[in-house]
Amino acid sequence: MSKKPKKRKVRQYTRESLFKAIDAVDQGMSLFKAAATFGVPRTTLSSYYEDRNRQGKTGPTLTFTDAEEQLMVEWTRDVYQKGLFCRASELLEAARCILDDCPRTGKQKARNLSTSWVRAFYKRHPQVPTYLRVDMEESPELPQQKCFETVFQHLDCLDIFNDPSRVFKYNEIKFGLCSNFYNYIAGDNASSKSELITTGVITSASGRLAFPSIIYPHDGTIPLELAATVPLFYGYGSSPKGTSTTTTFYNYVTKVFYKYLMLNKMPIPVVLFVDGTRPNVSFRLWQACRSLGIILVAFNPDESFNFNNKYFPSKTLLTTHIVEKLRDALAQWRESNGNRISEMHFAELLQPVVHNLIPTDLIKSDWAKFTFYQWIQKRRSQVEDIEFVSANPAASKKKSSTANDKASSGKSPVAVEEKPS
Repeated sequence: MSKKPKKRKVRQYTRESLFKAIDAVDQGMSLFKAAATFGVPRTTLSSYYEDRNRQGKTGPTLTFTDAEEQLMVEWTRDVYQKGLFCRASELLEAARCILDDCPRTGKQKARNLSTSWVRAFYKRHPQVPTYLRVDMEESPELPQQKCFETVFQHLDCLDIFNDPSRVFKYNEIKFGLCSNFYNYIAGDNASSKSELITTGVITSASGRLAFPSIIYPHDGTIPLELAATVPLFYGYGSSPKGTSTTTTFYNYVTKVFYKYLMLNKMPIPVVLFVDGTRPNVSFRLWQACRSLGIILVAFNPDESFNFNNKYFPSKTLLTTHIVEKLRDALAQWRESNGNRISEMHFAELLQPVVHNLIPTDLIKSDWAKFTFYQWIQKRRSQVEDIEFVSANPAASKKKSSTANDKASSGKSPVAVEEKPS
């Protein structure tokens, strides 16, 4: 009866133990004794002792190159610094996106990515978990000012805010198509029996309106007769529930919105505020926007950092106005037609509302109530004042001489504490 071969014992050691063994050999200890003392294989210690700059890697060959992994790390960091939503599932989707663009061969071809790959990625890049959203039982409850300041410190495009025409905000409106096809109601009041139609509208701080988009509730490509009802330059797409997805949002920003920028000869780059509580900014969209000159920033970083999910978009002055005008247009359409309303008539009702019934003053008033944007403008003025004083020593010298005159006259200057905005 043949004996079973003995399993080779694999020594577990850390990089720290290896470096300590190398230091011990430098101090005169033999390789054999140093390997036994620190639990490092003698051949490994000999190889690293002769080649100090050797970069060893344990385990199987990595699926991604160092440049590709560094790109994913940069994406998670940039998304977090802009106050946007990102989870481990989005990181896994980003890895699959890279594999789709650059397929692997050999053993890596059949390797399936799962949560085990995410855990290994965390070990190789320990800073990544701090950028991702982790599900918690209780939200962090960070103050709003702290969340705003965190995003502001990472905005390297403050000069863009000098031109309101280069600052944009994405507004989303959901309409429930009732089962009896007689009425449209706002999405936050829609029942489970109604189908949603989502409208995306981008406005600028200067009061201009970009081309809208319409998302219809279809599993696949929308029918040709339905696509024919969409006005020229409008974006349209479909999703099973009629809500905006990463794919539809990617197509809207990179195709429809970017076309608007080019047709109006807008200076690049521009800033686009989006909802930070939803995973809108995929890895593919982040790559595209970086090359197109579109900087994505969350318009509600306080809700994003505090893990406050919203199933429906918040009501603003603009969205409320569009819903009211669309209801009025629906009432007039029913009086003249008397038939059931369907998704075939939605674009027909939406177009006159968007182009004729949204004045510039209304859009500017909507931006005036945009909390984060107004906070950035005030914060920028504080930074400009500080830079002005530091760049003009004569002004600061004049202030100090005034304070000395008050002190010599027996009156102490009053210290004014600056309140945070």
